[in-house]
Amino acid sequence: MHNFKNLKVWQKSVDLAVKIYQATTEFPSSEKFGITSQMRRAGVSILLLRVQQNLHPNPFQILLRLV
Repeated sequence: MHNFKNLKVWQKSVDLAVKIYQATTEFPSSEKFGITSQMRRAGVSILLLRVQQNLHPNPFQILLRLV
């Protein structure tokens, strides 16, 4: 299995998450638990989905390899 950190999609996802965190630092403190939190969770979610897709491929794809 290859290292997912070498994938371009992973690297771009990390860049996106970092940019989201940087942008949300400028938001008003009244939004700390609102839009700021949602945007940061979304940025991290993208990263986690990429890892999950790499570590646990679609079960249908595994079956196709066996046939």
